[in-house]
Amino acid sequence: MREGRQNPATRATGRILARRAPLGVPSPSATPATRAKVERVSEPPLRVNDVQWRRVTVQKDAVLQCALVLFGSGAAMMKAWGRVSLLGPAALLVAAAVWQVWRGVRGRGRGRGGSQGSGPGSLALWALVLLTGAASMRVALSPGPCDRALQRLASCGSVVLVGVIDGIPDVTHDGRWRGIVRVQSANGDPGASGARALLVVDSDESIQAELVPGARVEASGRFYLPQPPANPGEPDMRVVLGCRGVSGTLYVRSPDDISLHSTRRPEVAAALAAALRHRLVEVIRATLPQDQATLLSGMLFGRAPEKIQDRLQATGTAHLFAVSGLHVGLVAAVLCGILAGLGLRGPALLAPALAGSWLYAAACGMRPSVVRAAMMLSCAGVAALMRRPGSVRGALYLTGLVMLGCNPLLVFDPSAQMSFAAVFSIVHLSPRIRQLLRRLPGWLADSLAASLAAQIGVMPLGAWYFGQVSPVAVVAGIPCLALAGMAVVMGFVAGLVGIVYIPAAFVLNTGNALVLLALERAIDVLASVPFASLPVARPPLWGLLGFYLALFAAGGPRCVQRALWASRRHFAVLGLAAAAAVVWVAAVRPGALEIVFLSVGQGDSSLIRSPSGRTILVDGGGLLGPERDPGAEVVVPYLLRRGVRRLDVVVATHPHQDHIGGLFEVVRRLKVQVLVKPPVPEDLRPDLDRRLVAVARGRGVPVVEVVRGGRLDLGDGVTIDVLHPPPTDSGHMVQDLNDLSIVMMVSFRYMQVLLTGDAGPEVLAGLVQEGCGLDADILKVPHHGAAGGCPLEFLRSVSPAWAVIPVGPNTFGHPAMGTLEALARAGANILRTDLNGAVTVKGQGRRVRLSTMRGT
Repeated sequence: MREGRQNPATRATGRILARRAPLGVPSPSATPATRAKVERVSEPPLRVNDVQWRRVTVQKDAVLQCALVLFGSGAAMMKAWGRVSLLGPAALLVAAAVWQVWRGVRGRGRGRGGSQGSGPGSLALWALVLLTGAASMRVALSPGPCDRALQRLASCGSVVLVGVIDGIPDVTHDGRWRGIVRVQSANGDPGASGARALLVVDSDESIQAELVPGARVEASGRFYLPQPPANPGEPDMRVVLGCRGVSGTLYVRSPDDISLHSTRRPEVAAALAAALRHRLVEVIRATLPQDQATLLSGMLFGRAPEKIQDRLQATGTAHLFAVSGLHVGLVAAVLCGILAGLGLRGPALLAPALAGSWLYAAACGMRPSVVRAAMMLSCAGVAALMRRPGSVRGALYLTGLVMLGCNPLLVFDPSAQMSFAAVFSIVHLSPRIRQLLRRLPGWLADSLAASLAAQIGVMPLGAWYFGQVSPVAVVAGIPCLALAGMAVVMGFVAGLVGIVYIPAAFVLNTGNALVLLALERAIDVLASVPFASLPVARPPLWGLLGFYLALFAAGGPRCVQRALWASRRHFAVLGLAAAAAVVWVAAVRPGALEIVFLSVGQGDSSLIRSPSGRTILVDGGGLLGPERDPGAEVVVPYLLRRGVRRLDVVVATHPHQDHIGGLFEVVRRLKVQVLVKPPVPEDLRPDLDRRLVAVARGRGVPVVEVVRGGRLDLGDGVTIDVLHPPPTDSGHMVQDLNDLSIVMMVSFRYMQVLLTGDAGPEVLAGLVQEGCGLDADILKVPHHGAAGGCPLEFLRSVSPAWAVIPVGPNTFGHPAMGTLEALARAGANILRTDLNGAVTVKGQGRRVRLSTMRGT
């Protein structure tokens, strides 16, 4: 054979070796020219060890990613389904064991060992991860002995807690001091020792200076347990407080009910973090105008100024005030610069910088976003100390596993969700987006790719939690992020300098004031852009899960991506079939009437939604508490979560605060087609009625007064008949505004719901005597179940299957025991909004279904 010629087998072997050669390592069959070309392309050449390490890193990242997804899935399943969720992982374990035994028997029968293949082992491993996540959530949801001892105090009128302030306290916008206390005794009983309680008190700056980490306090007040959500879409306070390890909340009336003890538990790190935060805030306030000082303090320690919160959400820049990777990274960079200026290098530089980053995280309250950023930074620092290439993905997945392992409830925390979603999207999507923007300048393409990737990652969560998306967020993120980064760096440096020499900090913050002013003006301009924020309905849960599972699959192992791409036709067919099934069900399934009796405290509010989507709001609640507006806190947020931004009719049954107090905010923030109210004699007309009419007319809303005989036909089988009040010329004398309540019968096919407002017993008895058709499936009990509110003849005429009582904490004795007994004798099943939360009624004619937020 002549030199330079190869047979086909040799050429094939050379191609295979070349294909299998690691990156940067020439194939053994390559010519000298080819080897030189490979070395020139891959300068500097990668060592085999580096390539192998990177391959191991990719494999570890994939394993960590799968473990994070499965661990979180197991935790979420346990929270949603309870112990039933254990059946799935247990079945996988049993299947893996049977499979392994069968393979072992089969292998011995053929003279081979049973160790071939890792399928059963992998299946069992992932099932074990699922079970671990579920077990961790079970432990997190199960209170310990000290928590149970503390929870028993919820029925006491007054509770005295003695404990030590744990962590960095916080002061809300309304001046309330909020801090976590590690309980030592409760009402003199040491059985609750070790539990954690949230202490809330209205305080001034004099006592705030003494309530520092480690201080031993004695406080008396009313203790409340965290409650499940009362209305659809509301946050679960058990999860919110559980993420902080808190068992309940002690509300203290005044600072006089708190006494400080001289003994303190030494907490050096927490005390140092609190002192650092306090001193930095003092320097900022002393060297900046008030507005700029509030803005900078909010960015440094994670509290958005109240007056610009709406604009921040509208422009998608709220993350500037949620301390995360940007802030921790800039603080670490400043510390590294200072330490490098002092001549430190290597571990002597990295260790203090990482310690300072964790101290800053503690000063920010150890929120999930800042903990995530500090842990990822620590992973990068450890990799640098080990002289290994860092992996952002691996750090993200490892951080998620550690945080979920310590507190599985974080899987439901909005801050943790949005923080991980943003970083995950940047890691997986920004390189692909960067390729699409390769014709742009490098810095602009990188900034746009990162901003767009982050917004894609958090957009579904923003729609879920806030009911809006911000199209300008991608553009707003670049200038606002640059200005915020400059402000944070200059402010942090000025704060550190100001601790030593305040005039130098004043000079530094003089320039920073211009940066902060530019940032505030940029947010204002972007918020004024048309369609800067688009209101959206809350997306379905399956859509949210599908989006993030697809995002995880896109960034998953290559084998998973190839398998999904190879099955794309099958997925397309399944997707089309599912879409066709949904359309068919929507077309064939009959429409339903929906009525939601909201839980608005000691008040009344109901939403009626027809099968065609028309909406009617009956009353808006009131009397949630001093300085609280049920319209702003409950009714409007619920409507926005449902995607309701236009109400066809708003009914004010009668002008009492507990019924129409929340309608002011409804009329101001939503588009109302018409306001319906009863006619009120001038000698009885309260100022509340006049103000509501003035607000409605100021918004261009027509006001219509209705009396008996009025009817509203929604056009899709739903009719609403007004049974009371009578016409003004009927000679009916009214002495009480409750007797003017609009009484309505809502009818849909064979289903009827009677809404009574606060009509008194004389009014209800009169309706029976006049022969009004009162037979109904569901009765909204009048006057919150007051004594004597439901005459026996009235209940016999209505004969309801269900009775709904809108009621909240009150001192009136509502609902009265006599009313409850009368309803029970009438054969009605009783539901109360104070115990059962919001009650949802859905009817398709003969079939009526009721559901509650807190069980039946």
